[in-house]
Amino acid sequence: MIGAIHSLYAQTVVSSNYAQNFDGLASSGLTNTWTQDASISEWWAYRFPASPGNAWFDVTNYIANDGNLANGSLYSFGQTGSSERALGSIGSGNTASGDFRYGTGFTNGFASAITSLSISYRGETWRVGTATNSNNVDFQYSLTATGVNDNEASWIDFDGLDFAQTISAVPGPQNGNANFVLKSDTINALSISVGSTIWIRWTDIDHDGADHGLAIDDLNASFTTQPVPEPASMVALGLGALALMRRKRR
Repeated sequence: MIGAIHSLYAQTVVSSNYAQNFDGLASSGLTNTWTQDASISEWWAYRFPASPGNAWFDVTNYIANDGNLANGSLYSFGQTGSSERALGSIGSGNTASGDFRYGTGFTNGFASAITSLSISYRGETWRVGTATNSNNVDFQYSLTATGVNDNEASWIDFDGLDFAQTISAVPGPQNGNANFVLKSDTINALSISVGSTIWIRWTDIDHDGADHGLAIDDLNASFTTQPVPEPASMVALGLGALALMRRKRR
């Protein structure tokens, strides 16, 4: 079961596996409105423009395109007219774009602490910019952040969930549904108590030259939790403690 808690930064409360295919994004339009926590529920997106170059700002609009455009922007990538979408970006050195960042948070709604988080997704290439350049999208997670863009928090680089473009080709549009890499890895040794949150994010910086159009799709997250003692075990434990107390009184 998945629900939402609402605060300054709403997170997804998870008590089972999570899936997001981004098909709720627009399939056409150059100035679609991006609303934090609404365009995709409990997802947030930010940009770090070249000017002033000292702060992250909320993304306010995005482009739906098949990779034909090279404009720096947040994107809903997909084939023309198709409702099958992917969330991505093209970095740019212009004053309106720059670097891009997007992500979400998972709040523990299970009955015990989360001890590991397994994530899988498709890293898709929808446009090749400068063919000889390698672009990558960086994955991080945080156990102390209050939101995707909390830069005062401690963020941990997790390279196993980074991805780079999957092809080197003549610059121009590509079919990301065919040009993709499957990414999958597990973040172990966690101890996320009930009600606490882990935040995850992807950052696509403005690379040298013309940037590629890279996107994530078909995200799945699964959680491992600490075993919850069976009721019979709890009763046995209680009876054992009671017997021990009685022996001590004698």
